[in-house]
Amino acid sequence: GVDQPNDARTFMFHGFRPATEPGMASIFRFDFEWDFDPEELRSFTALVLQAVECICGIGGYVLSPDEGENAGQASDQMYAWAHRYWGAEAQDLEASPAGASNGLPCVNWLTVIGPNLRTRDPAACNQAKEVAHSWFEAGGHTVIQAEERPRLIDRNRREPLGNYVPVAEALLPLQVTHHPPFIGDSWDEDNTMRYLRRFTHPDEV
Repeated sequence: GVDQPNDARTFMFHGFRPATEPGMASIFRFDFEWDFDPEELRSFTALVLQAVECICGIGGYVLSPDEGENAGQASDQMYAWAHRYWGAEAQDLEASPAGASNGLPCVNWLTVIGPNLRTRDPAACNQAKEVAHSWFEAGGHTVIQAEERPRLIDRNRREPLGNYVPVAEALLPLQVTHHPPFIGDSWDEDNTMRYLRRFTHPDEV
């Protein structure tokens, strides 16, 4: 087998200035090793949400391009992996904050709905709770868990979309209607939006 790194944990905070960068959502990001225990991730998410009020958020597998010398190549690789592994969320630290200020970019294994966002459509949150594997409240947030464990969902192997679909359908009223394109030549605004709606409009990806 391939050796996996033992220490893949990082913490990142990126804040945007409200006066000069209005509409941009600041970011908290916590990275763990790929096989991090799902129950620990649930507990950690609850602890964070007790301390920080969020607009929205996700927990699960994530793809993020390298912003260094190989940014273009990394973005192309993210595009390829994002369209193969639908359970791994593609993110761009420039585009995602602009989209997240207006609603959920997408759903994942855990989908965090902040206090302000859930008041936009309480019925959508209630419907998501009904179809979810489980859910919990933390610090005024609602956290929807799609399935028992996060999945990569390899479309090349025709792995089913499972319970990600009814959760995404329930939360569609809270999802963004416009999102800036992800970084790189492979992405544009149209295919970025179609990718973000892959669980509600899978035939359009």
